[in-house]
Amino acid sequence: MKMKIFPILALSILLFYFKASSQLIVDLSDRKEVTETIDINNVQPVLLIKNLLPNQEKNKYSFEVNMTEEKIPSFPVNSLAASACPDDPDTKDFGKAYEDILRATDESNLPQLQKKLEDAIKKLNSTYKACIDIGVKVIKDLNYQKDLSFTLRNNQTISVKVIRVVKNKDKDSTITWTKIFKTPQKSPWLIHFGFTYQPNIISKYDQFFAKEDTSTASRYTVTKKHGNQSKFWENISPTVMFSYPFTNKKGESHLAFSAIAATNFSSFSAGTGFSYIVGENVALGTGIMFTQKYVLNGIYKEGDVIKTNLTFEQLHEKKWGPEIYFTIGLRFDKNPFAGSTEKSSAEKKDDNNSDK
Repeated sequence: MKMKIFPILALSILLFYFKASSQLIVDLSDRKEVTETIDINNVQPVLLIKNLLPNQEKNKYSFEVNMTEEKIPSFPVNSLAASACPDDPDTKDFGKAYEDILRATDESNLPQLQKKLEDAIKKLNSTYKACIDIGVKVIKDLNYQKDLSFTLRNNQTISVKVIRVVKNKDKDSTITWTKIFKTPQKSPWLIHFGFTYQPNIISKYDQFFAKEDTSTASRYTVTKKHGNQSKFWENISPTVMFSYPFTNKKGESHLAFSAIAATNFSSFSAGTGFSYIVGENVALGTGIMFTQKYVLNGIYKEGDVIKTNLTFEQLHEKKWGPEIYFTIGLRFDKNPFAGSTEKSSAEKKDDNNSDK
């Protein structure tokens, strides 16, 4: 029985080589100009051009990515007769498949021709290692792979143009392939909902009350309160926080610039600072905000004698002042009130594929 492990292993290594990286794939066997939406994984992308004609003495390829043109290096392809691969009945199918690829003039025929060559390689045993090596090299050279100099991010459009110049006796001709890749369209801003605590460190204002004079009727004195200005929970406000991450690494933790707005339904606050985003769904922030605080109304001063028992709101007025804040917020990937009728982008993509 012939040993087939070696050719299968060789083809497996070849397939792994072309699938190990994040790839922008341009298949020359398909001449339709299409735009493909690609996902991002924050690694340096690789351009893979598939199904190049092996006879590059006649066909010269080049490509453009973001207006940068580079020549695709040619590779030597020798006839099977000039190689170390023996010509006998066991290599008949291989020889024909090999020569058919070398004589190919149309990229659209290459997938079928490559399949025939791969099938022929699988039929060879390790005795024909020279034949297998030649066939594997030709299959590898049907594709061109190059690391690109940028990282995939949201909101990108990448244009790839491949040009083949066909050398003719009378006049050279060109064939062009164009493919557009788009990364997901997404705002870099993240929105978190949570709570903000203001500890009354920077802007400290005394608060007052109307102290009754028990010796005289309708006589009250404007008196400063003692102890804390307010209770702990009175310094906590529901908050919405807008964060702009310094990096675009989805799912990872990173620092961000943040702007927040908060209210405890009696006063309002707004400020900016920095936040630490944990997996996009949890945000811990701190910074400086301007907030409304109660101060003694300007028409009164401490010790004034008044005839009316004024309430807290009557004795005080609101004043804007700076304050340190500490915020914790949560983010939802979809509207929590939309129920099961709102589908995620991945579910929508699956639905579109099932309709085709």
